[in-house]
Amino acid sequence: MAWPSGSKAVTTNVDAGSDSPSSARADIKQNIDNVNSIIDTFDIASPSNGDILTYNSTSGAWEPGAASSGGSYTSGYFRAYKLNPSVANTYYDMTLTTDFDPSSVVNLSGNTISLAAGTYCIIIDALTIDLNTGGTIRMYNDTDATIHYDFVITTQEISGNAEVKNFTLAGTKTFSFDWEANSSTNSIQARIKIMKS
Repeated sequence: MAWPSGSKAVTTNVDAGSDSPSSARADIKQNIDNVNSIIDTFDIASPSNGDILTYNSTSGAWEPGAASSGGSYTSGYFRAYKLNPSVANTYYDMTLTTDFDPSSVVNLSGNTISLAAGTYCIIIDALTIDLNTGGTIRMYNDTDATIHYDFVITTQEISGNAEVKNFTLAGTKTFSFDWEANSSTNSIQARIKIMKS
């Protein structure tokens, strides 16, 4: 079945009261055929609340389907902070606490998180540093002993998304977050959002 975009009926013989119905017969028939094609293309006789249209390549028709079949993201929030490091320009482990994670995207254990295999987006926002000196937050891959990402922070306070990174993991990895303070009197607090597709 084909969508009838290329077979529109014309209105030449039906646009005035003096037109002859017999001259419009072919256009009336074309419109009936087009409506039937549309009906056949959309098999939506019994949708459920919240359904979306999904294409069935076997039947060649659009049919109702659950919205979750279109893909979804789950997310968790946690806070990372470090107060008054003793030495400047040195990396310090940040203390991590969970803010909101009903789907258990992040497995928090002490000051490390474990992420299972999957595709992720990580966002650092709601960042506050007590002095306007910035610094670097490092996402460290403890499993492989490598630096996963450096988030370079250059302002005292960021309301909104400071940094966004996307990555895919083939297996479960454990990460920590470290902060390189520019001053021994600095403090930092960040909200970190992790979304998994």
